Amino acid sequence: MRPYLAEAKQRLLQGYQQLKRQHELGAGGREISQAMSTLWDGLICDNFREALTEVLPDPAGQGRLARSCSLLALGGLGRQDVAPHSDVDLMLLYIPGVEAEIEQVASRLVQDCYDIGLKLALATRTLRDATTLAFTDATILTSLTEMRLLAGSSSLLEKFRERFLRAVRKKTHWSLDFVEKARKHEQAQFGESVYLLSPNIKRSRGGLREIHTVRWMGFIRFGETSLNRLHEIKALSRFDFKNLVEAREFLLRLRNELHFHNGRAVDLLDRGEQLRIAEAWHYPAGLEILPVQEFMRQYFRHSTAARYSSFQFINDVRGQFEHRSFFDTWVGRREEEHFLVTPRCVAVVKESLDLVKNDIEQVLRLMEISNRSKRFIEQNTWRTIRKAMLKQTQLVLSADAKKYFMRILDNPNRLANLLRRLHEMNVLEKIIPAFRHARWLLQFNQYHKYTVDEHTLIAVEKIADFQDDTTPVGQAYREVQRKDLLHLAVLLHDVGKGYTGDHSEVGAELAEQTADRLGLSSADTETVTFLVRQHLLMSTLAFRRDITDPQVIQQFALEVGTPNTLRMLFTLTCADMAAVAPGGFNEWRRSLVTELYFRTDSWFADQNQPQQKLERMEQFRSSLINLAPDDLQSWMATSVGRIARENLRGQTPENLAKNLVEVARLEPGQVAVHTRQLNDAGLIEVTLGKQQQRVSGAFYRLIGTFVRLGLGILAARIELLPNQLAWYSFVLNDRDFTGPVAESRFQQIRDSAAQVVQQPVDELVRPRKVWGAKEPATEFSWQHAKVILDNETAEHANVVDVFSDDHPLLIYTVAKALYQLNLDIRFAKIAAHLDQVVVVFYVTDAAGVKIDDPLRLDEIKRTLLESIRLLDAGDPGVSPS
Repeated sequence: MRPYLAEAKQRLLQGYQQLKRQHELGAGGREISQAMSTLWDGLICDNFREALTEVLPDPAGQGRLARSCSLLALGGLGRQDVAPHSDVDLMLLYIPGVEAEIEQVASRLVQDCYDIGLKLALATRTLRDATTLAFTDATILTSLTEMRLLAGSSSLLEKFRERFLRAVRKKTHWSLDFVEKARKHEQAQFGESVYLLSPNIKRSRGGLREIHTVRWMGFIRFGETSLNRLHEIKALSRFDFKNLVEAREFLLRLRNELHFHNGRAVDLLDRGEQLRIAEAWHYPAGLEILPVQEFMRQYFRHSTAARYSSFQFINDVRGQFEHRSFFDTWVGRREEEHFLVTPRCVAVVKESLDLVKNDIEQVLRLMEISNRSKRFIEQNTWRTIRKAMLKQTQLVLSADAKKYFMRILDNPNRLANLLRRLHEMNVLEKIIPAFRHARWLLQFNQYHKYTVDEHTLIAVEKIADFQDDTTPVGQAYREVQRKDLLHLAVLLHDVGKGYTGDHSEVGAELAEQTADRLGLSSADTETVTFLVRQHLLMSTLAFRRDITDPQVIQQFALEVGTPNTLRMLFTLTCADMAAVAPGGFNEWRRSLVTELYFRTDSWFADQNQPQQKLERMEQFRSSLINLAPDDLQSWMATSVGRIARENLRGQTPENLAKNLVEVARLEPGQVAVHTRQLNDAGLIEVTLGKQQQRVSGAFYRLIGTFVRLGLGILAARIELLPNQLAWYSFVLNDRDFTGPVAESRFQQIRDSAAQVVQQPVDELVRPRKVWGAKEPATEFSWQHAKVILDNETAEHANVVDVFSDDHPLLIYTVAKALYQLNLDIRFAKIAAHLDQVVVVFYVTDAAGVKIDDPLRLDEIKRTLLESIRLLDAGDPGVSPS
């Protein structure tokens, strides 16, 4: 390495270590970022001069080339807010005629910077090329708004800046749209919610990109990127300026921490980093609040402020907010004394604004009008109200204020938006004090993607969307008579989280207090508290119990009490699951909950199924019998009576009859395996027929094979058919493939399943870890495992519930242990429940009899826990890759 490069490398290392020490001593985020930028500036400029010298040894030639080009810092380096391992974006702007020399200089500069530890992204452009390309790529356009001269000609830069700004001004609206569209695309990739449990602090909503977007749009609209300048020219209000500056400082310091600690570019604030930083930054614990929760509340406070202020600024520069014009006044209508309803929005008349902005009763009345009329609240009206409400320390709810709030809850039109606004200006928690604890509250599990308050508000959005849903959940929602009570229950269903004890029970107590505060009747209070207390009941039954069992349905129906309560619980359950994470409420989950709803609704109607469905099912069964050969019609009639209805859904009688006939004609040692894709892309049904007695190791071996193939097990059922034939059915999700399943994949599954049944050797079926296999989302510990034996739910079987951290071999391990206990598995499901995986088995003894002996039951529990402990000790029985 050349001497000057060795010296530069040492300068970079020493500068990095010095800034790291300053950061650890508490230096501010922007202070470190600017110092890091200065360090990089100096090294880049030195290398640029060396590159000029190498390419053009003659000083005159060096001067000529330096006057013909400008070395510009772009992006983060341009705005001087880099983190320790940020990308270094540069552009070498030049005039035509020096292309060959410029390319040599650029090549030398990139190589030298790489050698000392700086990775450059360097573009070489003429003025025309740079301007043209800016309007083909939003990343180029936004990076050019941040350009800053490092070396070369300042006059060339000014010439280009004027040219670029003139071009942008000619396309102001187009450029604003271009940038905003790119930002929305980025949010879709990295998180559209501010309240992600593991946010990307740069690119997720509420991250540093919000502040960058203000700068970019400020340049397009005003020719300014500095927050200070935008505030000075009154393009940015004092309130929003303060929000953005404080958020920038917090986020930059946080980003510096992530980069310094990890020694690389890390912008994801995951759970491990949250715990570490909360401890390192000495966040205190509060009443039932952990230090990490307090730290994340600070993060969400700043990210929320950044999102709101960015949103306001974007609306202002785009001119999207609705001004009350002469036209509005002419065609609008007064409603009561203070409000104006126009064709586009609802506003407060000018002379009443000072009165309304401080009166919660009038604010709620305005929102009720907005909801009923399906019109948004005019931007200036909302801005004024929000600023006033944020200053309120407490609110007194009059009887009319309570009435207006319940009216808002009764109408789904703009409900989600209005509740978000109430939450945004800290009013929702004053109306419902129980909601204050939920604000920015983390959920420490691998399934929820959002904080408690964000999950709740998304659940409100989901349930309001059901009004236009064409599926059974939409029909059920439209039939709910008291939507205000249902929506209140959605708001309250998780307010018990974060306290000691069962969050459903704690939530029910808080719901009762809220109902009393809002003046609800005792009957309405009972409805709301029931929905909150039992909001997990329906999903628990659907995903952990055999809902074809009439006893399960009867017990559930008696618990629910009425068809209307059932509809409310059904829609709340669906909204709750849909709000956990994008894609979490898939067709498989929807179908199970819907099946439970229909079966329970039918019980209320005193029949097994709605009559039309019953007739269709009987026609299907009759078709199966008629399609069987004469010598198998009796066998078919018995068999179709035993096969669960779930296995008939989506089948044609011809295909199913063909498969069953193949099973009926099996000889000892033979096996018939069939596969099909269910409606939900990626879900696969595998059915397998074989001859066997009751207890067989085929089940756990099949589980092992499916895990080995990268298939997740959602549900399994084993039916005993006439002539000592067994019918296995599995619902699987394919972790390795998405979309329509290829025939080659089906063939692989069929071949593997047949092989492990015909050659029952564990070495052939034992799951093994493979490269690329997904690791458990949380650290696995057997000490978190719990086994519960339920002898009440099912009349003829014991229900074994295994609660555990997720592990790819869990269901295989437990199923094998049950086989070694000489138990007959009749039914199995696996489901996510809060922060654990729940594996459920319906079992009997080898004779098919439910077990009552306490000693035997205790043996089952101890054996299963021991098998999980051994799994934690090192995956016993797992072959190496």
